[in-house]
Amino acid sequence: MMFNLETLLESLSSKRPLFRSEKDFQESLLQIIRSKGLKCDANKIINDTKIDISIEDGDKEMLVQLKHKTKKLSVTVDGSPFSLKNHGAQDQGRYDFLKDVKSLEPFIIDQKHRSGFSILLTNDHRYWEKPIKPDSVDRDFQLYEGRKVSGKLQWRKEASNGTKSGRENAIDIKGIYECRWKNYSQFPTQDSEFRYLCIEV
Repeated sequence: MMFNLETLLESLSSKRPLFRSEKDFQESLLQIIRSKGLKCDANKIINDTKIDISIEDGDKEMLVQLKHKTKKLSVTVDGSPFSLKNHGAQDQGRYDFLKDVKSLEPFIIDQKHRSGFSILLTNDHRYWEKPIKPDSVDRDFQLYEGRKVSGKLQWRKEASNGTKSGRENAIDIKGIYECRWKNYSQFPTQDSEFRYLCIEV
């Protein structure tokens, strides 16, 4: 790994403790990476797959996929008001994050010159907490703290067509990844704790 991504995110959190959108998150992360003297690009296409951020350092390359999911939050930071919307649909959010992990694997496995990371930043505790119902329709896609993700992941048969729309295919994860959530930022109001999950592929 060219640099410690967690250290980079800690540095970013002190300057940008929250973001207005996923694009804002992406652009802010690009800015701080460039401040380290590294060449990086947004939305690079590799074999028909869009990579949110690609970083070059000599003959090494890092590929990064990002997700930014929020609960409703209104807060002012350094005089600037932020009004974040409620994304909901955590089951689809989990699916999309793990699809990002899968999208990186073909480019990383057995490729010594590449490393890859899939990052999910959220203030929605439903992502990092273990579900109350163990047999939810998205059981295979759960990302709660300490869970190990691997193998063929698919919806339970009870999942509605609306839930699965555009996400019908199973996700086949080759590696074994343990979910370890890290603190990103927090504000003195409800649903204001942000955490991130960073899975290294």
